[in-house]
Amino acid sequence: MKFELPFLPPSVNTAYYTDFKSGTRHKSKKYREFKKDLEAFLPKGEVKGEIQVEYNFYMPDKRRRDVANYEKVLTDCLVSYGVIEEDSLIQRMVLEKYFDKGMPATVIQITKI
Repeated sequence: MKFELPFLPPSVNTAYYTDFKSGTRHKSKKYREFKKDLEAFLPKGEVKGEIQVEYNFYMPDKRRRDVANYEKVLTDCLVSYGVIEEDSLIQRMVLEKYFDKGMPATVIQITKI
């Protein structure tokens, strides 16, 4: 299963915030908006069992970014929407970062092992 998103996920650094009064963490507005936008681009069906996931992130500029911070939010959403059964079933993960001055994008490929 392969599909493309015409945007990047929020990094884990911007996806959550801490309410210091109560000491609890919450999903940020940016995370909630991303999750809502993501739904329209997701394929139907679920890949069950052990899988390999490949994420290709197309960055709009050459600013320093840690691609691992983008992966976690996206993987959690794929589980939440039932695209993959559970993230603990990912046996191999490939993260690649590219630079594209055009529109940022994310290409995801999920392969059953």
